[in-house]
Amino acid sequence: MTFFLACLLHPETQKKAQDEIDLVTGRERLPTFQDRPRLLFVDGICNEVSRWIPIGPLGIPCVTSEDNIYEGYLVPKGGRGFMVYCCGHYNSSQGDPR
Repeated sequence: MTFFLACLLHPETQKKAQDEIDLVTGRERLPTFQDRPRLLFVDGICNEVSRWIPIGPLGIPCVTSEDNIYEGYLVPKGGRGFMVYCCGHYNSSQGDPR
């Protein structure tokens, strides 16, 4: 739903994404995962849509791919977590909202 809302609000962005897809696929086929490295603008749109209005209140769950030490704490491989929704929206140039 968020993607379609973004397309309605920003038709020029939708057009630019379609142009990139057409350039990569030649308008003869649908894009595949093998095309992803050449669809940088489309990939950026997908990332921004996920950040802009996440599908869940906490965002998308993540699983660590290897052991990691963060500020002295072990986050083991396979550890699960969520990116807190507001973290993706903080803009340091706007200052502290409190």
